[in-house]
Parts: sequence; structure tokens; C-alpha cells
Amino acid sequence: MTNRSTRVATARLSALLGLLGLLGMALGTAARADAEDPFNVLVGASLTHDDNLFRLASSTDPQLVLGQSSKSDWITTASLGLRIDKPWSLQRLQLDATATHYRYRNFSYLNFDGFDYRAAWLWELTPRLTGRLTADREESLNSYSDYRSSYTVRNTRTSENRHFDADWWLHGSWHVLGGVAEYQQRNGQLYAADSGYRLLSAEAGGKYVAESGSSVSLLGRNGRGDYLDRNVGPTSLYDNRFDQHEAEVRAIWLVSGKSTLDSRIAHVERKYEHLGNLDYSGTTGRLDYRWTPTGKLQVAVVAARDISSYQEYIPGIYNSSYYVADSLSIAPIWAVGAKTSLRLKYDQSQRNFHGELSPGSAATQQRTDKPRTLLLGLDWAPTRTLSLSGSLQWDRRSSSITGLDYNEASAAFTAQLVF
Repeated sequence: MTNRSTRVATARLSALLGLLGLLGMALGTAARADAEDPFNVLVGASLTHDDNLFRLASSTDPQLVLGQSSKSDWITTASLGLRIDKPWSLQRLQLDATATHYRYRNFSYLNFDGFDYRAAWLWELTPRLTGRLTADREESLNSYSDYRSSYTVRNTRTSENRHFDADWWLHGSWHVLGGVAEYQQRNGQLYAADSGYRLLSAEAGGKYVAESGSSVSLLGRNGRGDYLDRNVGPTSLYDNRFDQHEAEVRAIWLVSGKSTLDSRIAHVERKYEHLGNLDYSGTTGRLDYRWTPTGKLQVAVVAARDISSYQEYIPGIYNSSYYVADSLSIAPIWAVGAKTSLRLKYDQSQRNFHGELSPGSAATQQRTDKPRTLLLGLDWAPTRTLSLSGSLQWDRRSSSITGLDYNEASAAFTAQLVF
């Protein structure tokens, strides 16, 4: 890093700390944020340095693909949020909305303003008939670990969920479940391998709840999906519509007062309307174990298998229509003091790409990616209104396809005021 870059980063960090310090002192006595307050306003800022923003392989010359010799950047954000959690009679209303201003120093064409929210109405008609009506939205920059069509344009992704479910306590320990959902994903630029789509689905099933609080649920789910930017023609490699079916078992086991096991296993089947070679099916699942051996230590261990559409064909190299990802992560949190905690997270996974986007086309390799991530974070809450956190993260991916491996390191500092 050059001396100029160091000076710029130091100046930005000093300004950020100074501003937050003044705000903290001003609000420390006038604003008494509390976990029980139904309304909270959140003001935040962050500074991040990423030494390989576009996830380029070490053998790739940044000058050739980016037009400059540097592949690192400083990213600053400023955010303003509103949080509401208000009980009202038998109902509860929740809202968490945040507007964020993203700015990049070297690659300013990536600048954008995002808006995220999560809203929920936890409804209750009677103690035996309850449910949720939720909506959420998330906007972010598509990761360049997979999006490699163009390094010179901004490609954001907006994901939206809307979900309604009901739980009817039928008798004793037995419940009847049902719900409908809509999921929509949109990309700012064409992203053929992972295109935008809309999925409508309905689910129904039952749940058994034991006296201990442990439970097991069985759900069936059917959905219909439509891609938002595809047309099907005689020579098309892509389809524009699919049906998706899932059979799922969920179980929550309160192992002891200090540990909980949350598990899910499902069989997923996706069938496309016109091109059967894109179809896939398989088993997915997630095992989430939470352990709190002491009042100062928490440990989360998560093992998962997912199946996702990923339709990409590079002639003479590889050919796939979906991938299977197996992952394992461990994340301990240690409360060093009453106001300070230390976080560590290690995540490893393997993605195996299958299927054929172009039937019969020669592919010399099967794509297999092995990402690894290590994160170390420190959180400090000196007052009820102010929280500070810093983190270091290292990412590495090896791949069977030349040019898809990379190494990346980042450092981030974040501050937030709640009042």
C-alpha cells in the first residue's frame, strides 16, 4: 500500500472516529436507547479495505482486466436505520429498515445506495391459531467470486421475500401448518449463470411439539418459477419456467439447558418446462448445533448441503446446469468482559458442478471449487447507545478450473449508534 493510500485511510478513519465520538457524547445523555424501547433509530458507518476486490487469480494481471495495476480498494459506508418492535393486543409488529450509502475509492463506478428491510406481523386470532406475515428485501453487490462477465460495470442483486404462514394448534401436541410465499431475485446486469427469477410456492404439513419444547415438523412444498430475462427459442440453451417440489422434515431438539440442535432435511426436485436436461433432484439439509458451556462462551457448529441452479458453459472446458455444495462452519463467541466479546469463525465448503447446459458438448473438466474463510472479530459496546467492532478476514478458493482460484484478505471497522 502506498504512502498516499495510508494517509487517506488514516484520515478517513480519524474523521469517522471523531464524528462518532461527538455523536456518542451528544446522544449519551439525551438518548437512552434500551432493548425494551419499541422505536429505535440507528446511525452507522464503516471502513473496509479489500486487497482483492474482484477475486482475481494470482496469475491474472489486473492491468489487463481492470485497466489499472491495483486490484484493492477502500470501501466506506454510511447508514441510517429504523427499528420497531411493538406489541399490540394479541399482535406484534416488527420493522427493521436500513438505507446504506456505499462508496469505493478506486473503482467509483461500483458506488450505489442500497435499501434493506425486514417487516413482520406476528398475528394471533386465538391462542390456538397463530402465524406470521413477513416481507424482506436485501440489496448488495454481486460477488465477483462467480460473476466474471464484466469487471467494468456494477452488477447489484436485489432479493425480496414475502411469506404468510399459519399454525393451528389442533389437539394436544399436534399442530397443522400451512403457508404461501413469493421469492424474487433481480440482477442489475445480465448474469446468465444465475439469472433473476420469481418463485411462487405453497406449503402444508403438520408439527408435533413435546412437553420439553422439542418439536418435529413434516412439510410438503410446491412452487412455480419464472425467469425474468429469458426467452426460449429453437436453439436456446436456457429455459424460462420450472416447477419445484420439496418434501421437508424439521426437528428442534432441546438437548439440555445449554445446547440446542436444529435440523432440516429435504428432498428437492426441479423440472424445467421445455429443456429436461436442466432438471435436477437431490437431498439438502442443515444441522445447526448451539452450545453454551458457560455464561461467557457460545459455540455454533453448522453442517449443510444445498443444491442450486448455476447454468454455465465454457466450450472445451466445463459444462454445468447446477451444483451441490457441502459446507461446515464453527463459530465460537467469547465474552471477554461485560462490554467486549471476541468472535472467531471458520467456514469450509466444496461445490461440485453437475448437469449439462449444452447437451453432448465436450467438457474436459468437471468443475470443483473449495472455498475457505477465516474471520476474527472484536466487538465493544462502551455505552448502551454506541457499539464498535473490528474484523480481519481471509478468503481462499481453490478450483479445478484454471483462473478461478483466488486469495483475498480484508479488514473492517464498523461503528453504530442506537437511540
